Amino acid sequence: MKKIIISVCLLLATTVIASAQTTLKIQSSYPAGSTWHDHSAMWAKSVEALTNGSLKIDLKSAGQIVPAFEVLDAVNKGVLDGADTQSYYFVGKDKTLALFNSPAGGPYGMDGMDFLGWFYHGGGFELYQQFYKEKLDIDIVGFPFLPTQNQPLGWFYRPIKDLDDLKNFKCRQTGLNTELYKRMGMQTVSMPLGEVVAAGQKGVINCAEYQGPVEDLKMGMQTVWKYYYLHSHHENSNTGDLMIRGDVWRKLTPQQQQAIKSAAHESYVLWLVDIQAKSGSALKEMVEKYDVKVMKTPNDILKAELKTVDEIFAEESKNNPWFKKVLESQKAWASKVVPYKRVGFIPYTDAADYYWGNK
Repeated sequence: MKKIIISVCLLLATTVIASAQTTLKIQSSYPAGSTWHDHSAMWAKSVEALTNGSLKIDLKSAGQIVPAFEVLDAVNKGVLDGADTQSYYFVGKDKTLALFNSPAGGPYGMDGMDFLGWFYHGGGFELYQQFYKEKLDIDIVGFPFLPTQNQPLGWFYRPIKDLDDLKNFKCRQTGLNTELYKRMGMQTVSMPLGEVVAAGQKGVINCAEYQGPVEDLKMGMQTVWKYYYLHSHHENSNTGDLMIRGDVWRKLTPQQQQAIKSAAHESYVLWLVDIQAKSGSALKEMVEKYDVKVMKTPNDILKAELKTVDEIFAEESKNNPWFKKVLESQKAWASKVVPYKRVGFIPYTDAADYYWGNK
């Protein structure tokens, strides 16, 4: 009899534990095998550990449930519980979304850490939630995720002569960058990451912008193009989004909510410092193994990027109150940190050139 009672108790306990487990179905906008998807997996593993298994993440890569650029609508409709993506993929809904991940020009000279400061200490988090709910009628809770920071201008089939030469290139771009480079004379095409290399091989495009050396190498960009331009202002502070559907978020326990946030913060920092070192190794491999030519972006293109960004921002601010509101908030934060760092931080290149200038 005692054995029966013990068995029943164990069965009941197991049932309670099982019922207490929650699984979130999250899809990323990135291909399986990409370092971006690896970042999502790092976060998911940490969430499960921090909740002692009470919260599990069923992580899907791009296309497993919906196409890469449709994850936001899928979250809104309840097809997904959340998404790992980039707000600027959805600028067709409202250009304000471009300001929540990768504002061109910084904005106002901000780097990735400055941008993160704005999000957590300058009102960015509150504006993010309000914008999605009040303007787009989408109930989500979102956090900065997947930092790539400064991104290269991209890959080209031959050297770029100057700004005017951009008209001879048809390039894969995303978000507001599609409009930025179109205004600068380039022919632009928007497409998911997983289609870029194939499009280059078929001649559909003859240049492409992606993430940076480590991811570009993994995707095989160096097998299609050989001229790699690293300097650009178009994505100074690239930071992705972790989105959780609002009603799903509110059903989680406070511990589970904190685990999601803490794991997002942890993976952000750990992945960022790791990707920088890996990018250095990847660039070395590109040069030595694939004969990639690392190029400097012509100065007139760099200046034109900032000038064109200012024009786009000014035009959009006149017609879009939300865009203006978010941009003014970012400018207020930039006015505190950028002028200080400009004079308070010694230029990175000073010591870097002394030790590594000829390497």
